[in-house]
Amino acid sequence: MSAPKISHFKFEDLVREKQEARERDEARLRSGEISVHDLQRRNGLFSAFDPARMKISRRRIRVKIG
Repeated sequence: MSAPKISHFKFEDLVREKQEARERDEARLRSGEISVHDLQRRNGLFSAFDPARMKISRRRIRVKIG
């Protein structure tokens, strides 16, 4: 079995990708394709998680996976 290929992180690529995402979001807002509220929900801190599977307690956020 071979070791997994390790990719290298380039900060410049991250900056470029983030700027491109911002420009896409701005274009979608201008065209009316998405509302400010929906864009905020999509880009929010917990947007990657399914709210039905989340439980927020005093000290920890638990996400049920699978």
